[in-house]
Amino acid sequence: MDKIKKELIEELDALRWRLAELERSRNGRKRAEVALQESEAKFRSVAETTVSTILIYPSTLQICRCRY
Repeated sequence: MDKIKKELIEELDALRWRLAELERSRNGRKRAEVALQESEAKFRSVAETTVSTILIYPSTLQICRCRY
């Protein structure tokens, strides 16, 4: 009986650890989503208000503002 109790306690500890990992992962993903939304909003603001041409180089994702 003690062995089964010990195994259940170990399994419970493992499940608690996994739950904590999932929470950390979810929190990290939420922070990344917020950062992406902020970055998109900044880019959109620049793109919508600039009188310059904006070029984005796909290979490096560099942004170049060209003025005429």
